[in-house]
Amino acid sequence: MQLVERAECRISYSGKGLHWDDLDEDISVEGLIAGRGDMTQHHSRVA
Repeated sequence: MQLVERAECRISYSGKGLHWDDLDEDISVEGLIAGRGDMTQHHSRVA
């Protein structure tokens, strides 16, 4: 995500997060504070 893309966000309709239309991405304020990344992909653990 480029700096200019990050700047183009809006508050989500719920008021509990941020949304980027061009990137089709959402993050909740709770997730942002907790430092959580992309939760849409499941990463398998390697033993």
